[in-house]
Amino acid sequence: MERASGGVRRSRRSFVKAGIAGGAIIAGAALLKAAPITTAVAPAQGYPQYASYLVWLDGDISKFRKTNLKTGLVEGTANSDAATVIQEAINALPPNDANGNSVGGEIWLSTDVNDTDSTVNIDRSNVSLLAMRKTGPRNGNLPRPHVMRIQYVGKVRGGVLRGLNCRQIAFDGTDNQQQMSLENISLHPQGPSFPSVGLQFLGSAGYQQYINIHNLEITLDGTDGIGIEFANANNGSGHIDFSGHTIIATEAGAAGSPVGIRFSTGVETGTPIRFDNLSISDQGRSAGAALKPIYMQSQPTNKGLRQLNIKEFFFLQHYTSPNYLFTIDAATGPAWFIATVEELAVWDDPSPSVVYIVNNMNTQWMTREQLLRINSGCKGGPDVGGLALGVPNQHTYFRAYLGKISPLTPFGRLTNPFRSAANQQFVGAGGDSANPIAGTDYRVGPTPVAISGPGLTIKDPAANTIKTVTTATGEYVPTGYLVSFAQMTGYTVFGM
Repeated sequence: MERASGGVRRSRRSFVKAGIAGGAIIAGAALLKAAPITTAVAPAQGYPQYASYLVWLDGDISKFRKTNLKTGLVEGTANSDAATVIQEAINALPPNDANGNSVGGEIWLSTDVNDTDSTVNIDRSNVSLLAMRKTGPRNGNLPRPHVMRIQYVGKVRGGVLRGLNCRQIAFDGTDNQQQMSLENISLHPQGPSFPSVGLQFLGSAGYQQYINIHNLEITLDGTDGIGIEFANANNGSGHIDFSGHTIIATEAGAAGSPVGIRFSTGVETGTPIRFDNLSISDQGRSAGAALKPIYMQSQPTNKGLRQLNIKEFFFLQHYTSPNYLFTIDAATGPAWFIATVEELAVWDDPSPSVVYIVNNMNTQWMTREQLLRINSGCKGGPDVGGLALGVPNQHTYFRAYLGKISPLTPFGRLTNPFRSAANQQFVGAGGDSANPIAGTDYRVGPTPVAISGPGLTIKDPAANTIKTVTTATGEYVPTGYLVSFAQMTGYTVFGM
């Protein structure tokens, strides 16, 4: 096809083949510069068309340009700021209609895209920002295109982010945001000069749901770094799936009080958040407090974490001791917390060191069963018994359940097996008293117990009496069952 200028206009297919075949970025850039730099004419009005752009570096002038892959035209003005050109490409895509729908488009980023100080806003549906080459399992910005910050704004549905390195990706929650896919993304939060949070879910006006994050790698740097923050207060938020691997690790510059995953004050996750394979490492640094792998801040009434499901959870302690895998702050009103781990693996080093499972400081819970359950697990490292329960602070509406975790710090004979506060009558590991209150039902947990001593009555979880003995000799009582003690002293309790 001939242009009026005498040049040959290439079809989209032939242009893309010539420009990016085999990942030949240099050759592609040369061909792009050969295309006329002109202002594209808007097409005739009609059904919006799916659009595609390529953002690339013009090495001759060290500025970024964008090429319309449908027309083959280099559009707009070259700019030394890559984010400005990316934003122009997004703004050129079809906007949302009254229902928040748009056919959207793809914006391909060449490997040499490097934005260090700007925010790219995605404010319409079905926008995809894509690296031009397949990225490997690494968390650096090479060979990934680097965009300092990407933010979803307003009502957005669909779209893909693939193969990028950022300081931060944020969902602002000013309207419903759903059905996005983030694939092979690496994040490098570094406060205070750059964003201190890697992946962030904010707002309350809209929910965030049906979002898939596949193969996410986060390196925590700077002061008070946070890998992932859940802070959206809309109870419709959830169904956020982290498939493949999710890696959060500190590096040498990490200081202050780093956090792997934080559920911030006021958060409400109404539906599940799921991780296939979560790996968190506290290593390679020399300053600051021990990292909190999973941390729920203080919550007001009816807020908190509804459902967190982790299939495989690995934690590496290689900086200081102790770490608490789950930290729960005291709430200002009845809160939510439900978390399950199918398989836990912990490695601690150097010696001596200890990793605790939970530090629960809350005693105000919604009147539904809240729980932390770990079905199975193991520990490696130089210290035998370096994995311990911590502070479960069990309650009528909060339970800790531990399956087969080997080698968990052996419980054996418990010095203080009883917890007798209101709504917290438990017997087992994690207690604070050596003796019970006579005639009070104590629920067994977080593991079974064996009890010896004077008389007692054993009941099932519904408080139906199973048997009464005048002298207990190693009576085995399963988790969740009740025990009523005939006397206030004389009992020996073993954690199983």
